Order: sequence, then C-alpha cells, then structure tokens
Amino acid sequence: MIHPQVTRILQLDGLRALAVIAVIQQHWGVAAINRAVGPGGFGVNCFFVLSGFLITGILLRARGDHRGEALVAFYIRRALRIFPAYYLVLALASLVSRSVSDDWAWHALYLSNVKLAIDGRWPGAAAHLWSLSVEEQFYLIWPAVMLFTPRGRLEPLMLAIAAAAPVWRGVVLASTGNGFAATNLLPGASDCLAIGAWLACRRERTQAPLPPYVAGAGVLLWVAGRLGGDVVPAWHLGMLVGSTASALLFVGLIDHIVRDGRGTRWLAWRPLVHIGTVSYGVYLLHNFVPAFVDRASPAVAGWMYAHGAGPFLAVTALSVGLATISWIVIERPLNELKDRVPYVRRAGRPALRSLSAQAETT
Repeated sequence: MIHPQVTRILQLDGLRALAVIAVIQQHWGVAAINRAVGPGGFGVNCFFVLSGFLITGILLRARGDHRGEALVAFYIRRALRIFPAYYLVLALASLVSRSVSDDWAWHALYLSNVKLAIDGRWPGAAAHLWSLSVEEQFYLIWPAVMLFTPRGRLEPLMLAIAAAAPVWRGVVLASTGNGFAATNLLPGASDCLAIGAWLACRRERTQAPLPPYVAGAGVLLWVAGRLGGDVVPAWHLGMLVGSTASALLFVGLIDHIVRDGRGTRWLAWRPLVHIGTVSYGVYLLHNFVPAFVDRASPAVAGWMYAHGAGPFLAVTALSVGLATISWIVIERPLNELKDRVPYVRRAGRPALRSLSAQAETT
C-alpha cells in the first residue's frame, strides 16, 4: 500500500469555498443562474465528495492493530469538530425561525433529512440542514465499515454503493413519487460520498492519475440528465443521475489537485482559502442570516428575502463574518483539543495523524 505524506492542500480549501458560495447563490442569489446551472446541487455534492475522500483517508491510516481505539477517537474528534457550533447555531436559530423551533428534536438528532422526506416540502430557513444530517449519518456508519472490512473488499463495496444510489432514487421515485425521499436520505445521497471514498482508497493503492474517461463520464451523465429532463420530464433523469455525474466530475478535479494541481493555483487565493477554512460555519449560518437581521432591521431583511445579486453578496459577507468569529472563538480552540485524542497511541511512536488538515476542518 502507498501512504504518501500529505500536507494541507490549499486548493481544496478554495474548492470548499466555491462549494459554499454556490449554495448561498442557490438560496439567496440570482434566479436566472439557478435555473441555468443549479449551483446549489453542485456545491452540496462537492462537499459530499470531499467528505468521503478526506474522512476515508483518515480511516485508511487508522487501520492496524488498534482499530477499536481508532474508532472511539474518530467519534470524539468528530464531536469536538461538529457539535459545538451546530448546537449553538441551532439554539440561536430556534429563537428566530419556526422551522427550527417547531422541529427542534429532528434537527438536534440529525434527522432533518428524514423529516424532510416525511413532510415532502422544504422547511424554510432550516432547509439546508438535511445535508448536515446526511454527513452525520455517514460519520456514524462509515468508520466501522472502513476499519473492519477487509481491505480488498473496500473498493468494490464503494463502487457498489455508488451504483446503488441512482437505483435507489429511481425505485423510490417510481414507487412513491417522493423526490425528497429519493435524493435527500442517506442511500440516495451516498454516491458522492462513496465515490470520494473510492478515490482515497485508489490513491492509497496507486499514484497513477485517474483516467480522463472518469470525468468524461460525468460530463456525459450531466448532459444526459439536463437534456433528458427537458425532453422527457416524467423520467426525472436529472434527479436520477445528476449527483453521480457531479461526483465523477469532482473526483477527477480532486485527484488532479492532490497530484500536482497544475492550473488550479488560483484556488489557493487567500480569501478563498479563508472562506474554505470557515466553510462549515458559513454553511451552517447562511440560511439563518436574514432571520437574524430581521430582528435588527426588518427592511433590510425584506430586501434579502427578495433574492438577487445584492442579497447574495450581503448574506455571503455576513455569513463569512459570523463564521470567522465562530472559528476563532469556538471551533479552532476545540479543534486544537483533538490533538489530545490521537487515532492510535503506540509506545515509542508518534500518534497517527489525519490525512490532511482539510479533514480536520471539514
């Protein structure tokens, strides 16, 4: 197996920044852009692929004689990274948003996506929490899979999960017509996570670049989904293959970035890297920003709710500002505590480190 020394790759932070900006555009930006591209879906899928890739990289390095210890350490470290900011924002949002306070238990238990599938409608300001629920459900299941499945079966398993996701979406759509149950529950969103995980396993096995047909297949699937959805709307081709297509595109891009990154140096631009570093807070906060603003200035909040270029820029700026405060005051200090909970302790050897700093700020 190949275990290359991996350091922080700034372009991945930049990619994460573009992903969260795309989501904010979808929720608060220019309607014509959303109709043409649907950037929010790309942004969420990018987050999923990155999570699968980075978290799997950590777990591959934790495989050894102390897997039970590594499993416990993983959950402690994830809790330190995710829970404080999440529950603080949830508590504050419950004061200004009925979509949080009315369904507090669902959000607190990371079942927002399940509630979404049951209700069959977007729940206002809390709509974006579904993807955080998917990620948390992934974090609950995936470490045991990675640590205790024989290494030779991991890549076939990941590819099988990726292939099963569009099948799940098709079966659920055909049998229930519930698009939320088809796409927003973990099985329907697992292709991006699994394809990202597969890339991490492949890179451990070989440093050869991904063949270009991987990204090419993503382009073809995306075009087929867009055109097919327009020609035969009842087939829901965009919903069936859209996330798989974007996963193939992003996995090709990530593989290129971590190998040599030629042509992607601009992603290491300092403002993008900063937004990428605090992107968890930005994503968590952005849909609640107008509700917070409404308490101080209903007129400004009303302008934000009208959507458009101005509201997009305002929500982005306020979200980044609040997320930066959260990072400095809450998240970074707790992140540093994770050094006290290494994945593996062995006499006379340093504790096992994660794949990269990106995984520890995801």
